[in-house]
This record gives sequence, C-alpha cells and structure tokens, in this order.
Amino acid sequence: MRKFIRKTCLLLPLALLLLLSLSGCSKGSKKTYRIGVDPTFFPMDFMGKQAQVFAFSNELLQEIGKLEDVTFERVNRNWDNLIEGLTEKEYDGMLSSVRPFIFNKKKYSFSKLYLQNGPVLVVKKGSSLRSIKDMNGKSLGVIPGSDAAGIIDTHPKIDQVSYQSVSHILNDVQNERVDGALVSYIPAISYVEDIYSDLIIRKPPINDVGLRLLTLYDNDSELLEIFNRGLSKIMSSKKYDELAQKWSLALN
Repeated sequence: MRKFIRKTCLLLPLALLLLLSLSGCSKGSKKTYRIGVDPTFFPMDFMGKQAQVFAFSNELLQEIGKLEDVTFERVNRNWDNLIEGLTEKEYDGMLSSVRPFIFNKKKYSFSKLYLQNGPVLVVKKGSSLRSIKDMNGKSLGVIPGSDAAGIIDTHPKIDQVSYQSVSHILNDVQNERVDGALVSYIPAISYVEDIYSDLIIRKPPINDVGLRLLTLYDNDSELLEIFNRGLSKIMSSKKYDELAQKWSLALN
C-alpha cells in the first residue's frame, strides 16, 4: 500500500505537468480556414488594379485573423474553377464578386461587403449635382452593358450618352460636353486622382457591387461570423482606410 502511495505521489506531478503542457498547446493553436481566391477577380473589372485588390484582400484577411485569433490560408484558383473548388469543399470559403441575389442565396451564404466597386457619380468640382436624382434633364455618360447603364435605364428623364471607355467619359465631363459620368468606384479613383483632378466622386456607390466572402449555403456560419465581426472592428477603426489608401483603393 505504501509503495502504491509513493508511486502515486511521484506520478502526480508528472501528470499535472503533462496536463499543463497540453493545455498550453491547446491555447496556442489557432483554427485555420482555407479561403479560395482568384487573383484576377474575374469577371469584375478593376481596370488594371487587380494586383492592388489582391494585396488588399490578403492583408485584410491577415488583420481579421489577428483580431479574431484565427488563421486564413489562401488557396489561389483560376476564375473558371473557383466555384467548383468551393462546391467540392477544397476550401471553407471564397472571395468573390457574386452578388447576394435571391437565387444566389439558395446556394451561398454571404459576408458583408468588404470592398465596394459599385457605380459612382463623377462631376466637375463645384457642381451642384450630388446624386443620380439630380441628373434628371442632364446628360450622363456611361459604358453600354455596365451596371451603370442598367441603373440609368430606370431613370428615363436622364439623357444617357454612351462611351467605349471610362477615360473618354471623364474627359468629356471635364470639358463640359456631358454633365456627369456614372462609372465603377475603383476605376474612378484611379482617373480622378491621377489624371482628372478637376473632377470629384460623389459617394457612396449606388448599388452593392463589390467583393465578399462566400461559403456554401448554411455550411459554415462560424467563418462568416468571424469574418464579419473582424471586418466591423477594422472598419470602425482607422485601419480599413489605411489599408485601402495603401493599395490605392480609396481617395486620399
């Protein structure tokens, strides 16, 4: 009996040490989520800024991971098999421009919008025109087939003028050949900051076009909760604007 008690006394500290060691390992390990990404973000056209959008998205995931104590592992895929990879559960979620229409919500669950690229109104500095509602009876340049053209179709009192490129529209706005332009937000930033300094962007974008994190419908609500919570924290601080400006995806 004494031998048993003696052995127990000797083994007890070792058992406690092992438990503490396992506990420390458990606390130190982070849950990892695999995220599929198409570096070109096709079919969304960022007009030469795909690399900046890719870098911004990566850094945003890193910042959310730090805040939420998780790890995001990026999986690069081509645009034509990105969705297939999610369907086959090769990763937990994907970054995509797919919009949360009713028919898409039957297949996917959507995070909050993390990067806007919807149409914005661009006018000359000093103009009294502030929104699409102010454009009745005015001329507005758009690219046929774009989201902007679809928006103007619902405003019959606006004089729609078609162009083949954003630069041609903005050139005519600057030279007062048309009263305004309706173009995607991120391309508009590039042109207004670099070339057309006499123009101004009226924010916010008119619709919810942009990038989100998607999971299979009702498949991983925890991932979306973590992403949305971290995104809200970053957006409520200066960090989001700092990242967007760092990668030239916001106005200075």
